[in-house]
Formats: sequence, C-alpha cells, structure tokens
Amino acid sequence: MKKSFLLGIGLSLCFTLAACGEQPSNTPASSSSAASSSISSSSSADSSQPAATPSSLSTFGSSHEAFLEAIKPSIQNQYPTLFSEEPSVQEHDASEVTPAAMSYSYPVGNSGALVLFDEKDSQELYEVFLSFQVDKEDETSIQQIGFIQGILFAALEPNEAMRQQIDQQLNTSNISEDAVTLASGTVADWTYLVDGTSISLMVTAK
Repeated sequence: MKKSFLLGIGLSLCFTLAACGEQPSNTPASSSSAASSSISSSSSADSSQPAATPSSLSTFGSSHEAFLEAIKPSIQNQYPTLFSEEPSVQEHDASEVTPAAMSYSYPVGNSGALVLFDEKDSQELYEVFLSFQVDKEDETSIQQIGFIQGILFAALEPNEAMRQQIDQQLNTSNISEDAVTLASGTVADWTYLVDGTSISLMVTAK
C-alpha cells in the first residue's frame, strides 16, 4: 500500500571533507555517512503480479519536482549551476512489473545522470536512479557525484544508523569489480550495480 513521504523543508545536510572530497578510488559511496535529513517515510511489485497500478504501487508521496526542490538548496550551495537546466523527459509504458511512468533526467558529472521516475497517473515519485561511467569521470566530477549520492542517502533514508548499514551492505566504495548488491531501508529498497565501467544506484519506494 502506498505510504506517505513527507519532504522536509530546508534539508540540513552536513558534509565533511572526507564525505564530499575523496579520491576517485574511494567514491562515491561514503558521502552518506556525514549527512543528516528531516525527511520521513515510504516497492517494487512482485514479478509474478500484473502491471503495477496506482493502488498497488508504493511511492515517496510527492512529485519529482517537490523532491528536487527539497534537495536543490543543499546541492546548489556546493554546485550552484547543477540542476539549473530543464531535464530530458521521457514517457514509459506500463509493464508487468513497472507502472506507466514519466522520467526526468538531469546530467551530473561528466557522463552521469540523475533520473527521477514519477508514476504517470498520480505524478508521485517512486524511483530514483543515479548512474555514471567511471572511466569518463575525473577527480572533480567524481566528487560531485559522490556529493549527490550522499544527498540521496540522507534524503531517502531518514535513519542515520540505517544509512550506514545500507552503505555497508551495498559496498558503494566498490567502483571496479562487477557486482550487484542489495539493501532494504526504512522507506526504500536500494540496489547498487557495477558492470564494467558503468555504475548505478537505484532507490525504489517500499
């Protein structure tokens, strides 16, 4: 059942030098450890079930726009021009496991993207996807991606201890060995994928 996800006004996010300024071999994972957030609560459909519908789909309870507006002040305080451009928008048909959706893709780093998925009918955010090609990034851009990942951890997992547990389970410091790691938080399920030079983080409302 859909749970509400209250976007906190004025996210308070604090990053130490180690959190947002590490070398590429250690990023982008650990930026989450120093983040704190006032956001609370909220899935993927079982593959054996029919197409996801608004009544069966879990969402974060607000649109992608509301989510982005909540995290932008913290991000733009560090990177003023980030997310200032209009996103690339794409419509997606429903499948057996995903609903009809709209995706909004924002460029990050040199090669990456932050993609926010809204369920089409309700216009509520249900999935956040961050991806990049590690071989196309440099030290500056990888730090930016690590900073954004830290913001996502703080925004999408309200419990600090759980954030640290998720980070450890996902092993997001791994950017070189192929792996798929999973973790479940209080409001979302997390998937971290390393496939060659392609790295992605997917967060789905539960």
